[in-house]
Amino acid sequence: MNFNPVSDLSQSLQSRRYNAEVKSDLVRLSQELASGQKSDIAKAVGGDFRALAGIENSLRALDSFKLITTEAEQYAGTMQRTLGLVQTMSEDMWATLSTSDDLNSDAATQAVSQDAKGKLQSVISAINTPSSVGTVFSGATTNGPALASADVILDELRAVVASETTAAGVKAAIDNWFDASGGGFETQGYLGSTTSKSGFKVGSSEVINLDIKADEPEIRDVLKGLSLAALAGDGLTLTPPDNSRDLFDMARGELGAANNGLVKLRSDVGRVEAGIENASVRNEAEKTALEMSLNHLTSIDPFETATRLQETQTQLETLYTVTARLSQLTLVDFLR
Repeated sequence: MNFNPVSDLSQSLQSRRYNAEVKSDLVRLSQELASGQKSDIAKAVGGDFRALAGIENSLRALDSFKLITTEAEQYAGTMQRTLGLVQTMSEDMWATLSTSDDLNSDAATQAVSQDAKGKLQSVISAINTPSSVGTVFSGATTNGPALASADVILDELRAVVASETTAAGVKAAIDNWFDASGGGFETQGYLGSTTSKSGFKVGSSEVINLDIKADEPEIRDVLKGLSLAALAGDGLTLTPPDNSRDLFDMARGELGAANNGLVKLRSDVGRVEAGIENASVRNEAEKTALEMSLNHLTSIDPFETATRLQETQTQLETLYTVTARLSQLTLVDFLR
């Protein structure tokens, strides 16, 4: 009979090594089951980390795009709400000028004029109100007001119409102040930047621009109409038959045109809002797909891992049992 002797020392070392391996597997499987992640990522990706790095870089980029998209949503939302208020003020003033029966009396003239001045202040205040993303109607300069105050604008207009004695002359002077290139509005009324705000990069190859400023023609027309109505009760000396009613009629015409322009302007903002929402949905869908791919590479199968953990625990218990029995063997017992 052949006999291959194994020394006690060799057997002990072999047993210890196997014991250590099983314990290591038990710890590893326990950690993986608790964390849900594979402990040996290098083995999981076959030593090629390029796919994993690409997914992680894409996820970081999407996180950045999410922040930018949120900022764009706030920016566009603030702009839409403000334009809505401006349109409401303009339409209300137009309705007042269209339905007032007697604008020739001093009392009626003063009341409507004060109403126009109050609406002008409200419009300018709304446009200048800072949001969480800065002043949205001042172009690239977002840390200051977009427009001078109503009092400043009206004082400037009073100076340019002081020598006018006809309604047409007053209207022409106000038109020139608001509309002329390099005129009073551009140098003293509009305080923002002539440069548009940079677009929002909401995707790897998608930039959304929303560059509406307070110097847009539609907004100038609202300011012009309200200013004209406010100055109608300012005690201007007009040569008969011209009177304040003529100025109110001109203001009404200006506001009517402005209201149509505001509808288009708000529609443009609405399209941008839809574009931002679409970009947000696409980014979320891409993020979900990438996270699924990442989980496929790095996550464990809980059922499989739990099964292997149970098997390993059984192996360790069996090893302890065998070791205990071997330690009790003696030559006397064998010879019996």
